[in-house]
Amino acid sequence: MRRPISLLCTFLSLATAACGGSSTGPEATAPVDDTAIRVAALREEMAEVAEHQRVADPALAEALSAVRRLDEIVAQLRDPEQVDDVQDTWAGVDAAFMGVDPAALRQPFIDLALAVDDARAILRSTRDVLDEDWQREYLDAEDEVLTTVRAYAETADKVVQVVARHWPTFASAHGVAVRFVEQRWFYRSAQEATDAFEVQVGDLLPRLNSARQEIADFVAQRQEAAAAVNEASQTASRHWRERPTGSPTPTP
Repeated sequence: MRRPISLLCTFLSLATAACGGSSTGPEATAPVDDTAIRVAALREEMAEVAEHQRVADPALAEALSAVRRLDEIVAQLRDPEQVDDVQDTWAGVDAAFMGVDPAALRQPFIDLALAVDDARAILRSTRDVLDEDWQREYLDAEDEVLTTVRAYAETADKVVQVVARHWPTFASAHGVAVRFVEQRWFYRSAQEATDAFEVQVGDLLPRLNSARQEIADFVAQRQEAAAAVNEASQTASRHWRERPTGSPTPTP
């Protein structure tokens, strides 16, 4: 996902312009300008948004990957032609599943949403000192970026809740797979092995199918929310590229 970090560079350059200029004379009293303070606060909040995003997304992606790989293993263990291939991949699948803590997945997205709220509040206050037409349009575009990020965080949080709700089912399937992989040698043929596994996992299959479908539905919503963030980010970048000639350029 593209993060709205360009907003920081924009405000830093604008703050530099606002604070520049020469004195009108020794008796002139310069007005108090708190732009730099607002920019510093906005920079801090935007940095927090980016950090929360970096933390939250990979953890959820790893959880979804672990569930998907476990689902694939279950399908292989039910197939006589693939059951013996599981030995080659099981260690990685087992480690990935055991490395997920579903209870820890939700808080990062809650923190992301709160960070976005703080950044939007500071952005709104910045409108008081940046009032040219193109500046307002650019602020609107960046505000839309934060709005879509907020919606994305809420959608991702729903994915997390669905994964957590179905985790006991996944854990049960994982436990059955662990025992079966360890005892594969006990069965004389691939068909005998898959028949035995079918008996052991049979009661879980309806719940696994339900979990798979519900997660897929919410993941699709999350992908739509991510696309909205990308579109909003592109719009904000376009507004900056099309700023009037002679406008300040971003600082490095």
